[in-house]
Amino acid sequence: RWIVESGDSTSRSTPWLDSGLTGAGQVVSLIDTGIDVDNCYFWDSTNLPPHSWNDKSNRKITQYVSFADGNDHGSGHGTHVAGTIAGHISTDGGKTSSTSPGMADGIAKDAKISFYDFSKEGKTVDLPSNLHVAFDKGRNAGSKVLNASWGGYDGGSYGYWDRVFD
Repeated sequence: RWIVESGDSTSRSTPWLDSGLTGAGQVVSLIDTGIDVDNCYFWDSTNLPPHSWNDKSNRKITQYVSFADGNDHGSGHGTHVAGTIAGHISTDGGKTSSTSPGMADGIAKDAKISFYDFSKEGKTVDLPSNLHVAFDKGRNAGSKVLNASWGGYDGGSYGYWDRVFD
């Protein structure tokens, strides 16, 4: 956390966390390759269904839209991004459980996640023809923040979808 919050390797200070900015009460919407719901940072003891659901009482992932395939094959990019944003270990996976201070908690560790899976086997992108469908899912789940941190292997060029999202 300190690397992002202060960058001070001597004090390792976390001014945002120390000020109470933990993401509590917030939902972050992600559009990515999928998320490993059994990962220790997202695990919920209520045994989340394998595909789409919307349940705001879940510990971490309140919504999962499996538009493409419903998991995070191959790259693990979606799981990585979700963890960076809002990952937080739970000692028992309970909705009101005590949590463990994870060495690698996300920057908004108490936020919840609305996830839109748009990748087939972590290799191909399968966007809906109307992108507002994907955006609206997160908004309807209470999200006011969207992360779409993905791109292609095109040498860094600024392409069509980059322009559409910007």
